[in-house]
Amino acid sequence: MSVEASENTLTIKGERKFEKDLKEENYFRMERFYGSFQRAFSLPYTVESSDIKRIFRTAY
Repeated sequence: MSVEASENTLTIKGERKFEKDLKEENYFRMERFYGSFQRAFSLPYTVESSDIKRIFRTAY
């Protein structure tokens, strides 16, 4: 994952990797959710880009 701040734009880029297995008596199912993503947010001009810090936490 990368976080960049340039002028008044904050950009977050990353890639999701997810696999879910479900095993039952008569069948097996696997779901996959993956792909790269990019989001850009406009920041107010009062934000100093040098003061921006990133913290990454997983939800699972």
